[in-house]
Amino acid sequence: MRKALFLALALLVALAPDVHAQFATGNIYGTVTDESGAVLAGAAVTLTSDLGTRTTTTSTQGEFRFLNLDRGRYKITVANAGFTTMTRDVTVTTGENVNVTFAAKVAQQEETVTVTAETPLVDTKKRGTGTTLTTEELADIPNARDPWGALRAVPGVLMDRVNIAGNENGQQAAVAGKGSESSDKMWNLDGLAITDMSATGASPTYFDFEAFNEINVSTGGNDLAVQTGGININLTTKRGTNRFHGGGRMLIAHDDFSFGNVPDELANDPRLAGNDKANHIKQISDYGAELGGPIIKDKLWFYGTYGKQDIRLITLTQTNDKTLLPSYNGKLNWQATGSTMLSAYYFLGSKQKFGRGVGYPLTETDDFLWNQDNAFTDGGLPGGLSKLQVDHTFSPNFFVSAKAAYYDTGFGLFARGGAEKSYTLDYVSGEAIGSYQDYEAIRPQKIFNLDGSYFFEAAGGNNELKFGFGYRDLSTTSVSHFNGNQLAGKINAEDDYVALVWRDGVVEYGGKYMSFYAGDVYTKNRLTLNFGARFDSQTAKNFGSEAPANASFTNAVPAVQYDGDSDNIIEWSTWSPRVGVGLALDEARRTVVRASYANYADQLSFGWVTDENPISYGYLAYRWNDRNGDRFVQPGEVDLNDFLYNNAIDPDDPGGVGSTPNRIDRDLKPKRDHELVLGLDREIGNNFAIGAAYTWRRAYDWDYRPRLGSECQGAPTRSSCRIIQPNEYTQNAASTANGYTAFTYSPPADLVTAGAGGRLRTNAEGFHTSFSGLELTLLKRLSNRWMGRIAFSWNDWTMHWDGQPYGIGMTTFGTAGSPTREERDPNVEGGQVAILSGGSGKASFYTNTKWQLYANGLVQLPWGVDLSGAMFGRQGGAYPVSLLLSGGRDGSLRALATSEVDSQRYPNLWNLDLRLAKTIKLGGAGLTLAAEWFNVMNNDVVLSRYRFANQGAFTQTVSGARPNEGLGRVEEIIVPSIFRFGARFTF
Repeated sequence: MRKALFLALALLVALAPDVHAQFATGNIYGTVTDESGAVLAGAAVTLTSDLGTRTTTTSTQGEFRFLNLDRGRYKITVANAGFTTMTRDVTVTTGENVNVTFAAKVAQQEETVTVTAETPLVDTKKRGTGTTLTTEELADIPNARDPWGALRAVPGVLMDRVNIAGNENGQQAAVAGKGSESSDKMWNLDGLAITDMSATGASPTYFDFEAFNEINVSTGGNDLAVQTGGININLTTKRGTNRFHGGGRMLIAHDDFSFGNVPDELANDPRLAGNDKANHIKQISDYGAELGGPIIKDKLWFYGTYGKQDIRLITLTQTNDKTLLPSYNGKLNWQATGSTMLSAYYFLGSKQKFGRGVGYPLTETDDFLWNQDNAFTDGGLPGGLSKLQVDHTFSPNFFVSAKAAYYDTGFGLFARGGAEKSYTLDYVSGEAIGSYQDYEAIRPQKIFNLDGSYFFEAAGGNNELKFGFGYRDLSTTSVSHFNGNQLAGKINAEDDYVALVWRDGVVEYGGKYMSFYAGDVYTKNRLTLNFGARFDSQTAKNFGSEAPANASFTNAVPAVQYDGDSDNIIEWSTWSPRVGVGLALDEARRTVVRASYANYADQLSFGWVTDENPISYGYLAYRWNDRNGDRFVQPGEVDLNDFLYNNAIDPDDPGGVGSTPNRIDRDLKPKRDHELVLGLDREIGNNFAIGAAYTWRRAYDWDYRPRLGSECQGAPTRSSCRIIQPNEYTQNAASTANGYTAFTYSPPADLVTAGAGGRLRTNAEGFHTSFSGLELTLLKRLSNRWMGRIAFSWNDWTMHWDGQPYGIGMTTFGTAGSPTREERDPNVEGGQVAILSGGSGKASFYTNTKWQLYANGLVQLPWGVDLSGAMFGRQGGAYPVSLLLSGGRDGSLRALATSEVDSQRYPNLWNLDLRLAKTIKLGGAGLTLAAEWFNVMNNDVVLSRYRFANQGAFTQTVSGARPNEGLGRVEEIIVPSIFRFGARFTF
């Protein structure tokens, strides 16, 4: 009931300003003049389509506009007494502005003139970089039918995996772009921000690809309504129209339709168990139905979809991976008055996965893998997203929109090995065995947005004042449970056995996000100026909870109870200025040069506050003697007198809740980004445009977690906490294995003890990253029976220090503050930024890809036949070779054994996909039969190899290792060439 009241109250407040919706939808800006060029004020302008009818009048400057339009084809009619009535068809695309002009002739008699000019491709109001994937590209170009897979078409976007025919649809990809982390990414559904801020930058769910109208992706020069400078993804869904429409589809790819691509080096690999295929698709089916239409024509419309993907894979080690992705969408649109549109939307994207990889760089046995399912709060609205929206036009110059939503979302991961087993990470054999932890996270969101545009004349030109307000209230209940006797093993070397004595984590925490922005878009003749600022307030704190003792050692790791934080632990208040300029070089406005500058503030990962939650999951590490040789830890094999290191538990006070080893700097600031974008767009013909853009970024105030050398004196800050400096670490002896040499540094044990093994989350002073990137694009919109897109990008992302390099831990696993050169912290001045994907069974460095190329094309042949294709190429990702070596109290480190993280690379990747489709007309309906061929060249490119040169797996030649060439065992190859067949009925 309280959630329903929240939605209702939010909408009562809603009749005040929106522009956030303007990047979620499209806009039409128009000017009406007479033949001499004099503006015509007061002309009646009508916009009609199957989506309804809107009307307005031209201003004293002869201007009109229609904002927040859904993707589609519209007819504009302009009427003015004494002049000809004019009509023109225009196409509106998500996230783009259409600029049109009408020149009315004096009418000798009543007549109507049809303007036949094509909708311009060059957007004179654009200031940044981005891509809109159109309905035709989503439906008629061969693709993975997955929003992450579709991102390969966007220049500057870097991903950690290759998706062939949907083999990666069951797991989110890690995605970075143009000097931004995956955690900078923002997800929007019909203009509503739904980003999972607990797993910051992730989507909270999965989607029915068939429900999408278009996908708009911005990568730079972001609108004021967008908080970060990272990739901003907006998924627009279909809606009802004045025509009943719908249909159903069935697509299937099967092992029987595929080829083999096992390279010779794996021909005798025992992991294949005699199979002639390594990583491959067992079966992927995608089916569903949709229906939409009018309830009351021109007044009330409905639309609904159901879709399901059934993804069944076989890994290189022949384990099964099955994922089910059912999804429901329902939408109502009500044109309440000529100036008010209301809409209600419900969405539930579910996921059930059987055999999800945990993400360790080891062969994970079937028991070690996870099964996954949804998890929701108990009570209130049903699980999923419930959203209400009001769009209102107060006058031709004043437009507003409001959105309110409650999103009940969450998931659980359950170890396939069951509750009786514990687990071990065996780096000697290259295996992860046993039953890993169970994890459940429930993450509800309350969301409200209020945005607006007001148009006025000043300074000799036209002004569009944009302003808005946003609010999000998010919380997470996170439970991590360790199975069996709750003793985990790590076998780092033949003489290095470590036992981890775990305590479950039961943590509850929340974050609140509030924003305001205001800016002006000033236009005069061919000049456009954008300027404004955005304010963000972000706070986070822990709530009360309790966790049980370790099942084997209740005294060493006792139960704990926590009452929660009385005040916010993190409080950020930031301003973000944005400035842009665009100039059309010709009167026809076919050539536009543009530039923009922005300073972005990072979005808060409110889960950081669990650093100071005394009952977040953690462990004490001791020496382990595996007496029975079973590779699993028994209580009698743990030497409690030989303590090694700790994580999130104070070894001197493991049951204490008044203080925690880990602290958060109360002066912690968000990462900031300076960004400059320079661009040129040229429409070289009807429906044909080219573009170029250069992006420069400098990111600073990165967070990192150096070790504490003593307890903080008072509230934790850089000045009150003793941080162990890089020059205080001791260099350890070098180690050599299989031609590779590396060494580590150890922190002073006495200082680590004095700091209770804790770390301080603070800002990395003197550290910054720089990005320089170029993108070239060519776009041919569908006309004259063909379309195409080409996108090329060059990316160079480097890290820099003022002084001695030190690890900042750009991923969860980095050893922050240590001068040890790790694969994730290469500590090379001017070296490539190295971010390792994790948590989804992938272990690739995806931020080092210098170049990428994507191209697609569609030709509509006679007899209802379509031929289309897509090609993707990229530089091979970094392949760093490391040694697993001891770093003292830092534990086992992945010491980099190459000069730089990208000294070695995997082979370059090229992939070609083709599609042939035939549509059979059945009266007013159609049946489309399609055959798609993925990985046409049947590449056998290696995507991942074992990286640790001092472990046995590095020399397993029968499994593809080539130690003489510095190459470890093959862990993953691209899936082989495969066909997907589909049938789609539409009416």
